[in-house]
Amino acid sequence: MKIQRRTRFFFCSLLIGAGFLPVFATQAAGASTPLRIEVLSSEASRVTGGDALVGVTAANRNARDNMIVRLNGKIVTGRLRANGNSLRRIGVISGLRNGRNWITAWAPGQNSGSRHSVYNSSLQGPILSGPHQQPFYCTTEKWGLGPAQDANCFAPTRVSWYYRANNNTFKPLASPTDRPADMVQTT
Repeated sequence: MKIQRRTRFFFCSLLIGAGFLPVFATQAAGASTPLRIEVLSSEASRVTGGDALVGVTAANRNARDNMIVRLNGKIVTGRLRANGNSLRRIGVISGLRNGRNWITAWAPGQNSGSRHSVYNSSLQGPILSGPHQQPFYCTTEKWGLGPAQDANCFAPTRVSWYYRANNNTFKPLASPTDRPADMVQTT
């Protein structure tokens, strides 16, 4: 008698458990993979100048093509372009305010969107170290950058090309595509 009761209990438990399997399978299939937001130009905590190169990766092509991306609540989806055949959209998002910003992304079929914090600092800094040291010696003119633009010794970004000559000195390079005759070569 005990064996029959145990057997019945076992089979009833098995049938009840099997009845719930389709429910769990439906929930797993309906659950969506969230969009992945990444800052590609720097660490998200060290963005400067009010813009960042951002990538948003989706789980499928439909999510990639129909996602909505926002910066602090404002839609910026049009600034991101599909990256070939990949599931990622990439673009420069500008208009970041100094301090914490939020980039959010949502796509149809998602239960909830994704959210990523970005911290923007001005080009003058500070980014890593806190307040500027005192006394502070500004040497922008000494290094050929001209006079400082403000009290924080800010100078606009400038790119200068130089090459090492055969006589072991550095000379200005007019164009990075040109190779002067006296340029040192390595193999």
